Formats: sequence, structure tokens, C-alpha cells
Amino acid sequence: MIDKKSNFILKSRLFLEKNIKPKIVELWCIDECISTLSVPENGLHSFPSTSTQRVPTNENDRDLKLLPNQIKQEVEDPSDLPNNWQGDKQVLAERFAFIFNSEKYADIHILVSKTEQRIPAHKLILCVGSAVSDDILSKNGKCEMLMILDIEPDIFLVLLKFLYSDVPAVTIDNVMDVLDAAKTYAVPTLEKICHDYLRDNLKVSSVFLILSKAVHFDENKIRDDCLSIIDNETKEAIETDEFTSIDLSTLCLILERKEE
Repeated sequence: MIDKKSNFILKSRLFLEKNIKPKIVELWCIDECISTLSVPENGLHSFPSTSTQRVPTNENDRDLKLLPNQIKQEVEDPSDLPNNWQGDKQVLAERFAFIFNSEKYADIHILVSKTEQRIPAHKLILCVGSAVSDDILSKNGKCEMLMILDIEPDIFLVLLKFLYSDVPAVTIDNVMDVLDAAKTYAVPTLEKICHDYLRDNLKVSSVFLILSKAVHFDENKIRDDCLSIIDNETKEAIETDEFTSIDLSTLCLILERKEE
């Protein structure tokens, strides 16, 4: 009986040779993986860690100054908000959601990523929603500006929106990055939502995207779920557009496993 690895290689070769050979560098990469990588006893190869490096908050961040032309205004002037904006908000989450990413009552600004996108926030909501934020701000009570380099602005805004509104703006494209952010900033409810979303939405069409992220963030359970889908739906998996752009380390991870 043909094993999973041989089956994957055979179907991959047939598909690549028939459809997309010009789109990849060379077909030799498949054989290269098999011949150069040894398979350890547990069936998984130990790759160099690529996990996101966490950048500790520097106490000097409170003194960070930017020139006016370096600061991007991301929200409307709070003076434009209606005076009685609270009137039609029936629950607290709606009222907090209204001031999400707003200068209204903002008492801290966060410079996110290397682009230093400036995002207004409110210390109370940050501390109540995230144990990590609480720890940082408790030690830096007078801090008016923080710099966070280990997360992209769009992912941070998803995290922040959840803290303000309990609304998880999770999609199949961002779920792994949001999951990592939720774990990093200790927001367990959002973390559970991401896991549930993956359980309900992990399909063959997105399996290679999620697998690459799972390997990057050391999410072994999600990684194994992805590999199971690839094993059970190999033909459909290798016919997806994502297969043509899979990174070499992820491809090798698939190929080097032992048949159980």
C-alpha cells in the first residue's frame, strides 16, 4: 500500500507537471527535501524557530516624541462627535465600541509596527481587557505613549476592537495572527474564539495558509489538523492556488513524515 508521503509526492508531481511547472522554481525541491532531511523518531523535523520575537516595553517610551509631520491622524476629530452620542447605545459594549480607535477621552497613544501607525486608546479598557497591558501600564502609570513593534496595525486593531466591544473581527486570513496576538497579550476569550473559528472553518481551500502560520506560531494541534486534511484530501489540496506558493520548510514538513 502506498504511504501518505509517497501518495502526496506522486499527486504533487502529476499536478505540477500538468498545470503549473512554470510558476515554481524547479521540481527538484521535492526530491531535495526527501534526500537532505532526516526523519527523527517522532516523525517531525526540528526546524529553526521562527516565532515572533517579543519586544519588551521600554520605560523610555513615555518620553517618545514625534514631529507633527511624522504623526498620522487615524480618526476623526472628537469635536465632530454628537453631544448625545450615548443616547442610542443600549449596552455598555456599544458605548465602548463607539470610542474605539477614537481620540474621544483617549489618554494613551500606541505606535504600532515599524510604520509607527498611531492608535488612540484608553488605559482603563486596556487594563481591564488584557493582563499584559495591565502589567505594563501598572508599572508605567504616567505613560502616555507606547511603542509595539511585534504586531501589524491591522491585527492590533482587531485585538483592540475586541477589548472595546467583544466583537471578534476574525477571518480565515487573519485568524492565526489574531490568535497569536490574543495569546501574547493574554486575552483568553479571544484565543478561544480563534480556536473555535478554526475548528469550524478550516477547509482544504485554506489549509496551506493555516499550516504555514501554525508552524510559525508553534500551534501543534492546528498543524496536525491541517496535515490530516492534506492526507485525506490530497488531490483537492494540491490543486488550490495556495499550494503553488507554499514555503519550502512547510513543504518539507509535509513530505518528511513517517507513515503511522
